[in-house]
Amino acid sequence: MRDIKYRLYYAGLNKILDHDYCILVGHDPRTTKKINGKVCHWMQFTGLTDKSGLDIYEDDILSFSTREKIKQTGFVRFDSCSFLIDAKYQMFYSWIDYHNIEIIGNTHEKQTRFK
Repeated sequence: MRDIKYRLYYAGLNKILDHDYCILVGHDPRTTKKINGKVCHWMQFTGLTDKSGLDIYEDDILSFSTREKIKQTGFVRFDSCSFLIDAKYQMFYSWIDYHNIEIIGNTHEKQTRFK
């Protein structure tokens, strides 16, 4: 069973706050929508890690290779009860088919075509 944990993008600081910090200061993803009037974006942990062992969350931007060794870039989102990688022209659902997954940013802190 995967850990249920979240992290938070807080627009007031333009910063990602990790799960432990959010719990420590009493922010709950079920109830906290704004802090000091600034919007919060909650991102859920997928239960997976990248090739460096970093936890992969919703809205992370990933670089990866397909089974056919084609290099792709996309962002993680939750849709129809599962996490997927949303690339420019294609959706990738079956995570087992991807190799060398690496987090290269997230859609909140990095201005990209995914925003």
